[in-house]
Amino acid sequence: MANAEKSAGETAPKLETVQIRHVPKFGAFMIAGAVFGAVFGLGVFEFVGNTQAEGWGAVMALLALGGAAIGGLIGLAWALLLERKFAKRAKVTQAAKLEG
Repeated sequence: MANAEKSAGETAPKLETVQIRHVPKFGAFMIAGAVFGAVFGLGVFEFVGNTQAEGWGAVMALLALGGAAIGGLIGLAWALLLERKFAKRAKVTQAAKLEG
């Protein structure tokens, strides 16, 4: 009897249309790109840079920072491309909202 009273008092769950898709983590892509860019900049300095000249440390730092900035932008571009690709594969479904 308690079950009948409980089910009579409840309302039907409300269905909502939801979109399910994968979204890349933009921050992770930017950080990974920045790290790879900085390593690339340091590698460029190692092969091209002149450590005998005065101010070589500043040149190395600028190459590393410039590489990190460019790498971060490239990582962001990759994340945006993946986000657009995943948006095309998004699935639309019905979901019930549970209350309580």
